[in-house]
Amino acid sequence: MEDERTLHGFLPMYNGKETSYTCLRLTHNTSYKFRLCASNDEGSSPWSQVVNYSTLPDKPDKPGKPCLKGRAHSTFFKVAWEPPKEDGGCPVTEYNLEMDSGDGFISIYCGEDLEFQCENLQPGKSYSFRVQCSTLGGTSEFSEIGSVVTMPVIPGKCEPPKLHGKPKALSIHLKWANPEYDGGSDVLGYEVEGINPDETSRIAYKGIIADCVVAGLLPGRRYKFKVRAYNKIGNGPWSEPFEFGQWLAGVSDSPNYKTSYVPRFSNIDGCNEKDFEVVYSGPLCSTEVKSLIPATVYHFQVQALNSAGAGPFSECVSCQTPPSSPGVVSTANIKTIVGASTIALSWKEPNNHGSAILSYNIEIGETVHTTDGDNPEICIEGLVPETTYKVRIQAINSVGPGPFSSPMKIVTRGLPPFPPILECCGFSYNSLRLKWGDGKNLDMKTYTLEMESLQSKKFVPVYQGPGHTFKVTKLQELTAYSFRIYASNEEGDGPFSEVYTFTTQRALPPALKAPKMSKITQTSCYVEWLPAKAIGDDMLSYKLQLGTKDSDFHVLYTGIQTFFTINNLLAGTEYSVRVAAVRHCSDGELPGPFSPCTTFCTTSVITVETQPPKVYSIVSSWKNREPITDQQWAVIILCAFTFIAICVAMVIQQILS
Repeated sequence: MEDERTLHGFLPMYNGKETSYTCLRLTHNTSYKFRLCASNDEGSSPWSQVVNYSTLPDKPDKPGKPCLKGRAHSTFFKVAWEPPKEDGGCPVTEYNLEMDSGDGFISIYCGEDLEFQCENLQPGKSYSFRVQCSTLGGTSEFSEIGSVVTMPVIPGKCEPPKLHGKPKALSIHLKWANPEYDGGSDVLGYEVEGINPDETSRIAYKGIIADCVVAGLLPGRRYKFKVRAYNKIGNGPWSEPFEFGQWLAGVSDSPNYKTSYVPRFSNIDGCNEKDFEVVYSGPLCSTEVKSLIPATVYHFQVQALNSAGAGPFSECVSCQTPPSSPGVVSTANIKTIVGASTIALSWKEPNNHGSAILSYNIEIGETVHTTDGDNPEICIEGLVPETTYKVRIQAINSVGPGPFSSPMKIVTRGLPPFPPILECCGFSYNSLRLKWGDGKNLDMKTYTLEMESLQSKKFVPVYQGPGHTFKVTKLQELTAYSFRIYASNEEGDGPFSEVYTFTTQRALPPALKAPKMSKITQTSCYVEWLPAKAIGDDMLSYKLQLGTKDSDFHVLYTGIQTFFTINNLLAGTEYSVRVAAVRHCSDGELPGPFSPCTTFCTTSVITVETQPPKVYSIVSSWKNREPITDQQWAVIILCAFTFIAICVAMVIQQILS
């Protein structure tokens, strides 16, 4: 195949046994040359004649999005677009531009140009555009939608204003409709121009509401009014004038017998129109104003009315009310701190009504208390616990006492619990068990037990809780300790009890281990035991007791030695021995507990009637031998192991040789 655009000549495209082949990756709407030859084992045939074939064109890509070219005007602008990036192998023959003004897209241009000027448009309106292109290969898809907004213009002319309601002597109420055309931009407001009888004019109103009240007119005069709208571009044209000129009776005309008066007042400094309130309306020339605040300046004005309308208000006249007794104290501003026998009150100062407050009366129950000066707080003492009181407060100034406040019910708190009696129910040399109360705690009391420190001489807490007993440990023997206790509940901490002093006991000597027996014969044995640990500087001695099954224990030995030989025993009899340590104190002896018993049995007597003297002596010597001690057994075992080791070594040496 040959592509003349590449200038490479004919290039092989296929080599095989098939009689057809599809050429791929060709260009749209392009002419290509082809030739063919056959080959076998003998060689290749000559090339065939050259033939030309052309590819078909394809439809183009969509054009670029239409956009504004230049500046948008109020009734026309120009849009432009980019050609498609891929034309499908054929040049574009036509562009189709469509516009949507709110009723759907319609075609407004067909041609080869890449821009178009849209005319006869409405100001301030948004228009949407899309474009497609056509070639010999087909028609593309529509482009992305572009939008353009025309410039707005000033609003159109309004209709003449119209009279709304009944006209008054000094003012009229006008209303008007919105302009039929807003110029493509929202109306921002309106202007009303008033033309006086002498042809002078003034702007009577400017605002966003389509109605207004024009004041400051003269009765029986002819006035003209016209209105115009404006937006962000500017002011629209004036409407046709509305002429108003019927005759009205003026306020300044001759008096009418049907006349009434409207006085009004204000208690705010200055004569601001908004601060006045009407207090009377009627034909009388006087009135009584009630419910005023004492020591306050009020301003008054009066106005006359007749059938023609209301006249102007008179000048302000000021008047101040005299001071009065203070206002009532608000219960919402009263704060209380309640105790068992006291109530602390504080409150916010009420209105003094023009005279400084001198003092306060506080009524609690049937008793009245007075504060010192104008201090708005007081603490009342000497009350009964758990009692309900009614409290009222009254302020007093130079004019007199004010009203009492609403009664408040206040309940005093209960008294804290009294301390219980402290007792010692258990002694030892290093601890004291203390007890208080009756064992019941129905009031959910909390007890705090304190002990005086031996070093600092200050009481420190050792227990706090609802219990009724506590064991104080880690104490010193024969030492006096001081304690005190107090009870607490939701009402607070009660008073301390009196100081109780309890003394620990002397420490007993510790219990010894069971004594060991040795050298037991028919009539004697050897007893030894471990010494007890020394307690301070006091001397320790030991007490050894002996007993049998049929007799009680009796003392055999008392002394400081830790061994003893017992004689005069009966042969073949079972005995028990025990030992106890005895502490020798300055005020006497203090025996400790006895050790566990050690039981032993003396040897029995063996009688031999007919034996040679030699055998008898051997048996006698064997029977009368002393028992082997632990040290002797250790020596025997060591000698046996040594003998066995020597024998094993000799056997191994014999085997190796």
